Amino acid sequence: MQASAPPLPVDPRAALAVATLALVACLAVDTSLGLGRFQDSARYEAIATRLSRGDGYSSCAPDQPALPELERMPGYPTFLAATRALSASDAGLLAAQALLHALGAASLLLLATRLSNRPRLGLAVALAWALDPFALYYARCVLSETLTSEALVLGLAGVVLYATGGARAWWMAAAVGLGVATMTRPALIALPFVLAAVAYTRDRGRCAHALFVASAVVALIQLAWIARNAAALGGPSIGAHNFFGYNLCRASVEHAMTAREAAAYCHLERADAALNACDPAANRHFDAVFRDAADAAIEAHPLRYAVVSAFRAVRIWITWEVPLVVRIATLALLPAFLVGAVRIARSTPHGWIVPVACVYVALAHMFVVCASSRYTLPVRGLYLVAVAYALAEGIAVVRRRRQAA
Repeated sequence: MQASAPPLPVDPRAALAVATLALVACLAVDTSLGLGRFQDSARYEAIATRLSRGDGYSSCAPDQPALPELERMPGYPTFLAATRALSASDAGLLAAQALLHALGAASLLLLATRLSNRPRLGLAVALAWALDPFALYYARCVLSETLTSEALVLGLAGVVLYATGGARAWWMAAAVGLGVATMTRPALIALPFVLAAVAYTRDRGRCAHALFVASAVVALIQLAWIARNAAALGGPSIGAHNFFGYNLCRASVEHAMTAREAAAYCHLERADAALNACDPAANRHFDAVFRDAADAAIEAHPLRYAVVSAFRAVRIWITWEVPLVVRIATLALLPAFLVGAVRIARSTPHGWIVPVACVYVALAHMFVVCASSRYTLPVRGLYLVAVAYALAEGIAVVRRRRQAA
């Protein structure tokens, strides 16, 4: 007779309360600030519009041929198109992303509680995420951060809950969450495989099983995406078409280089032509131009490239668009994060996921000059877990010393 799955690590009413708080907080910010749009938003909305009309996956203007979009991954535009199909108003999109934030808060409650085996710590982390001004701000924006963040937290929660004896539905949640996250952010594409490799070296148990299943799902989806891009571009491409070469060029030459400066450095007359996502034929050529320039610069100054890239892995957590109070708090809590990440990895069976995922995200954006702190949102919940774990451990040590005295 098959043993029954262990109960959830938290009371479902607590998860519902956290989700409700996150939803209300998000809607309050939405009401105050309204829908936020950035430069990337126009591309997402253009793709979603064409998808909803059945015009294919393209960001070209309606009066232009529907050349295939190669830069933006299909996760967020598909979500955007589905949301617009249900409600064409901005309020509908705001409500949908508020629901995503609520789902992420509930998932983080499950993840943090199971990782730490401390219900109060899990609740504190989930409440901090539910009310995090950084997360709430981007939950009202037409950007992929909220979908990526909540999908990744759901996926990791599924992995950990299945690994600790949960039902098979949890590894299905892991596959869905990690699949959506990787199809929304190309920088995360290797994360499931990295986590699976680490899990395999540690215990080869249910955690490795869940991650191998998720990795297989991600691989199948990505192979289809790469094949589609190869047919359009004439060569394999995951995402961001020639932006890999472009960002590598910018990262190899200077600490910060604008698009115009990069184009001039590569002897290109027009930066907009070099970065024209609606022209797949030109993308392959410009990618080669940018990569050649980057290779030459890195070969000439390898130490400078290594030092500046390492600096970017830290700088991404505190770039300018983060409110000053959040930057100060992030820096002040950095020692607690480092201590907590090490302690939870050593003290709990699956706590290693926290430092591995956070380090992966930092390293994945080392070469991106224009990387923003919003790129760390997918693992910001794990950052909070590590900080809370360090503080809880510190409080426990102080209590033991007082009792001993």
